Amino acid sequence: MNLSKNDFKNLISLAIPLILSGLMESSIGFISSVFLAKLGPLELAAGSLASWGFATLMIIMWGLLTAVSVLVSRYFGAKDTKAIGAVLRDAIFLGLILVIPSTLLIWNAAPILTLLGQKAAIVSQAVPYLHALAWGILPDFISLILLQFIIGLGQTRINLIFTLAWVPVNVMLNYVFTFGKFGFPALGMAGLGWGTTASYWILALLLIAFMGSRKIYRPYLKASWEKFKPTHVAELFKVGLPMGLMYALEIGFFFTMALIMGQYGIKEIDANQITMQYLGLFVTVVFATAQAVTVRMGHQIGAKNYQGANRAAYAGLILSFGLTFLAACSEWFLPRQLIAVDLGGMSISDSELIALTIQFLAIAAVFQLTESLRITLFGALRALEDTRFTLFTSFIAFWCIAIPMGFMIDKLFHFDASSYWVGLTLSGMMSVSLLYWRFRRMMGVRLEKESVIDPI
Repeated sequence: MNLSKNDFKNLISLAIPLILSGLMESSIGFISSVFLAKLGPLELAAGSLASWGFATLMIIMWGLLTAVSVLVSRYFGAKDTKAIGAVLRDAIFLGLILVIPSTLLIWNAAPILTLLGQKAAIVSQAVPYLHALAWGILPDFISLILLQFIIGLGQTRINLIFTLAWVPVNVMLNYVFTFGKFGFPALGMAGLGWGTTASYWILALLLIAFMGSRKIYRPYLKASWEKFKPTHVAELFKVGLPMGLMYALEIGFFFTMALIMGQYGIKEIDANQITMQYLGLFVTVVFATAQAVTVRMGHQIGAKNYQGANRAAYAGLILSFGLTFLAACSEWFLPRQLIAVDLGGMSISDSELIALTIQFLAIAAVFQLTESLRITLFGALRALEDTRFTLFTSFIAFWCIAIPMGFMIDKLFHFDASSYWVGLTLSGMMSVSLLYWRFRRMMGVRLEKESVIDPI
């Protein structure tokens, strides 16, 4: 595979705004963790449980709606304005329908957490936070759809601009409502939920005003109302539902990891939470690169340029692995500094917690390297509208291999809580092998068609 500078240049021009946007968004969870650490160990543990519980319950909806960027990028490459407008319309229609069950699910999450064996003290801390977040689901869905639409058009810089505006507002509101600044009452953990909800409404209103005022979007908005009959809902489900289910399997796994850590003790929960904060931060770069691969490949596939799509995938794999290696080095060589930053004002004199977190970070760094390839391959297959196979591999890797292997490693080698990180890393390697085989097969079919149409 001979890659040119243009292959990397075109991909990087899409990826950099997405990476910066992703890092900015991830910083919210990171800063929220620092706020929770200032409230105390119980709040930090409850925040970990609530955030992973919320993500686990919502991820199917989010994954379903991210299909917007996949379809829009494909139709943009084919220069089909009417289809792009119809996708936007149908996505908003679908999002409005999904708001009701999503809100009810989050509002009534407490019995689910209790049923999963979580301590009453932790659940009681998490409930007000989840109730506050429930009021932000509608604007969250609207913002997600509009931003995915913009990304599908290849306008990733617009996405970055809105993220740069939204994140500081979110952090400021979280700080004000959590600690009671500027005359507001101190709401503790619930303040994080209300701050996030308020910022969702602000972002949604700004996006609606922006798109309504720009001429570049008017052809798509006009086309979206030419016919009121939904025509792309089935396509959104076909591409998005396997994505959402795959995300649910993976987020559900990490939520299960948090539950498993709870069986060991609070130190294990806190060490796992610190590790997950950095994993989420660094893997954000990979997800952004994978989405850039999806958009770039979508444009090329829409234009029937399968060679260009193939080169974009390989450029993405190289870029993603290289960036992840730099992040992994920080976890291997600077773990104490990372722990100190994450804990913020909390005392870091607990040697047992520090040692456990260093161990988790070292293993997680290896896992990130496998994730850089796995997620990028997922982005390439997503552009090829092959999302069912990624769902299958995620189920096998995370639930059929990682958890049983972690359990066996703990029983045989007594690695305790670290066993599950080792099992996760080994299962990730297997998943990469399967996804790469699938990508070669799917891409090969399209390259053969291109060679028949335009023989070299």
